[in-house]
Amino acid sequence: MITVDNLIRIPGLDIEYLGGIEGGGRPVSWAHAVDLPDPWHWVEAGDLVMTTGAGLPSAKDQAAWLLRLIETGVSGLIIAPHPKAPNVDASMIRMADEHQFPLLKAPFELEFVALARVIIKNSLDIEHERLENAKRIFDAYGDSLSREADRLGRLEAIARGVGWGLALVDDATGDIVAESGRHKGAGVGDVEEMLQEVPGRLRMSLRIRTEKNTLPDPLLMHYVSGITALELEQYAKSLDERRREGETVLRSLLKGALEMRAISPVLEQRGMSGDVVLLSIRTGSHGSYDESTIHLSPALRDPEILLLQEDDQFFALAPDDDALFEKMSFLLGKADIGVSLPISGVVGIPEARRQAHLALQDSLEANAGISRYGSVDEEQAYFPRSIAESRALIRGILGPVIEHDRKSRGDLMETLEIFLAADRSFVRAARELNIHRQTLVYRLNTIEQLTKLHPNSTEGTARFWYAFQVGKRAGLLP
Repeated sequence: MITVDNLIRIPGLDIEYLGGIEGGGRPVSWAHAVDLPDPWHWVEAGDLVMTTGAGLPSAKDQAAWLLRLIETGVSGLIIAPHPKAPNVDASMIRMADEHQFPLLKAPFELEFVALARVIIKNSLDIEHERLENAKRIFDAYGDSLSREADRLGRLEAIARGVGWGLALVDDATGDIVAESGRHKGAGVGDVEEMLQEVPGRLRMSLRIRTEKNTLPDPLLMHYVSGITALELEQYAKSLDERRREGETVLRSLLKGALEMRAISPVLEQRGMSGDVVLLSIRTGSHGSYDESTIHLSPALRDPEILLLQEDDQFFALAPDDDALFEKMSFLLGKADIGVSLPISGVVGIPEARRQAHLALQDSLEANAGISRYGSVDEEQAYFPRSIAESRALIRGILGPVIEHDRKSRGDLMETLEIFLAADRSFVRAARELNIHRQTLVYRLNTIEQLTKLHPNSTEGTARFWYAFQVGKRAGLLP
């Protein structure tokens, strides 16, 4: 598109700057001659306003008059002064300089029609070129579809059609996901570069590179961004389907309906080889993704992990890779992640689930971010190592109470837990349970009859508290 500076250089027009020379790069889309005192009612953004000065106000009002014209977004003002027109005041020139607004002067003999013809012809030529470029974009894209090119091939086709260098950029990490060959590897000073947000769920932007001092056409950018958005939405749908497939597999593993050796081909096809671990995840706030969208992240494409969100629990089956865990934590808003030992014949899926849950609890308590099972010495010393051991311990201590509540829909377990949490204070526990103190005494005596342990004794307190801690850490008690 022709600029104000381009017009200055046209021989025979004798146009020169009065002020605002730094705004000479403004593009001019149209020319409009107006001698009315209120030209802002008759012009549009991008217009070059031409006047003989007949509508100019007196010197003291010229700066305000020009500011109002500037606010319409016009590209510049040419004054070819009539002999009886007011002189341009210095305040008007200062206003032009302050806003880098081209304020131009030309001889009164300048034919506005000739100048307008130059600008209009340029605009029409640009519009024709724009339509041709748009046609090349859609033709190239259509051809790539007919050839069944892959996503990078289609990006290359679009780039060839428009003559730009294109790259898809992951907004969360800044990584290049795909890049066309044109201007690839060019230095920052060698090309013009800008980012265009691509609408959709994948949170990517389009990096556009053009020749130096050549800005991309906004309409063509709109076309390219629209085509890219359609491509990415189709890709997002395929990722949704892959996630659902992975959820089915991981759900079956956790329920014991599948064994690890049965899904080896699935893991291999997803790029997972070597040791595999189970992750228990608590997402943070303000992350680029959450539990329902993390599968859309380009940063997690290789390997393609299995994800499952059930109720308030979020699991992932992934390669044993610390860098991958760090990346997931970052994308999920500094998520806490518990990591099991590698899954094997000894460490099966139920045990890995328990380990991941315990490791997550350690991470939350220590504010560690990522915690591996077995990394906290106290856990190894004081808590059972398997879910079977944990279940047996709970059954041995709390089993009769749990069975009593199940059969009679009672609340002895809640009573016992609140009594221990209240440091065995009868008054505090009764208030918390909203019952009479004698009712609390009756319930505690019932627990003693069932277990042969009184909750207020030293042994009873220790054993009941330990059973509750084991159950909660293993996910066996609410």
